[in-house]
Amino acid sequence: MRIAIYGREFQPSVIPHVKHLFEYLVDKNIEIWVYNPFHEFLQSQFECAFNFSTYNTYQEIKDHIDIMLSLGGDGTMLSAVSLIKDSGI
Repeated sequence: MRIAIYGREFQPSVIPHVKHLFEYLVDKNIEIWVYNPFHEFLQSQFECAFNFSTYNTYQEIKDHIDIMLSLGGDGTMLSAVSLIKDSGI
């Protein structure tokens, strides 16, 4: 399974939960693609030992992803939906 993760900046109190999510997905051998601006934010918040693929555009993920996971609120979800468009993800 291949999952794209989309997110924006968040409060420091959320970091342990995000780290736990990534650890869980890696443990389950799930291929993870992280939205590049979100990946850069994550790298500024904690050391990530995992090597993820990153993406910036719809074209980069439309034929490669099974599921998209949006981390954030309503605005984040709306941005994620506009990114995946009618891809069927």
